[in-house]
Amino acid sequence: MLTGGVISTFLLLVNNSLSEPKNIEIFAENVAHFTHGMMTVMFILFALSINTQRHRSRLLQFLFRTTLLWLFLEVQDICSLIINRFWGNNIFATINLCINTLRIPATFAVLFAVFSPEWIKKLLPVVFIPFAILIAAFTVFQNIHIYRLLVASAALVSIAALFYVLRASCLYNKYRKTNCANSEYNSVQWLLRFVAMLCVALAVWVATKLKSARWDDAISYSLMLAMWIFFYFKVNKHAFVEIPVLLNPCKTLTAHRKCLQKKEAETNRDFAEKLHKKMHVEQLYLNPNLRIRDLAAALATNRTYLSAYLNNILQTSFYDYVNALRVEKACCLLIEERQKSLEEVAEMCGFGSLSTFRRSFQKIKKQTPNEWRIEI
Repeated sequence: MLTGGVISTFLLLVNNSLSEPKNIEIFAENVAHFTHGMMTVMFILFALSINTQRHRSRLLQFLFRTTLLWLFLEVQDICSLIINRFWGNNIFATINLCINTLRIPATFAVLFAVFSPEWIKKLLPVVFIPFAILIAAFTVFQNIHIYRLLVASAALVSIAALFYVLRASCLYNKYRKTNCANSEYNSVQWLLRFVAMLCVALAVWVATKLKSARWDDAISYSLMLAMWIFFYFKVNKHAFVEIPVLLNPCKTLTAHRKCLQKKEAETNRDFAEKLHKKMHVEQLYLNPNLRIRDLAAALATNRTYLSAYLNNILQTSFYDYVNALRVEKACCLLIEERQKSLEEVAEMCGFGSLSTFRRSFQKIKKQTPNEWRIEI
């Protein structure tokens, strides 16, 4: 019934407006008013539909509040049209345009909420308060520079938000494919299509504005009507997935790096424990034929990772690391086994030759094995 009424009303507009070719401008204006009214009805229906749902997700709860904001802006637009028709106040029209810039943070706030409904609550004051201050300042002072600053801010917010949505969409989809068994309803591919529609709608509006100003509102409202219907039905089916800290824009790049460094430190700590067990407890270094690939195999890793760990974390080479352990072992034996010769001590510690033992010992202890034994 509602659909039939809408179609009948639209056909009536067409018949009345196109009865004469000269009335094409009136027809464009009527289409703009018609689609404007349809958007108002649409947001009313969206709000009622969400409000009647018993178990609303955080995303739908936020969408409900945003829908009320959009509804307010639509009603405010309608009131502005009525006032301008009867009083023709240019200042009031400009103030109305300023207030309409709230559509930009409202739109992208909903898009952000798809990724993190909890985080968006913290972001809202940061996004909306500057706009509210600039709108209030223009209303009071009516300075054209304030208006230009507001428009520039809206443009910057749009570009930054668009970049984030595209980046987060790709990372979000990659994350859910890895961590979710059933990814049919938590995909955000539809959000990329919505953003593409948003860009197309903006391009069409700009092109229409430059070529024929009388059709800009009619086309923009028609495209927005289709886009928000698409968005509403997709959001209703969307299953939110908790995302990693990488997608949380409250975290700066530095914070993200710290998070990665923390995870790397935890990994290195686990590896260090395994290495300590193999070398200090099981004493693999006592094997004179020990090679880096043998130790890597014992640690269930590869020689590249082991070499990188020794070079970057311990700041040493495999050769120096093993010989340092052998020298420490030799220090103990030189005290405990005083009757043993240097050749025997070197062999017991894993050195392949006496010359290698002496050279390594003097490099680390800054004296020969005999000198060290005498002093101790």
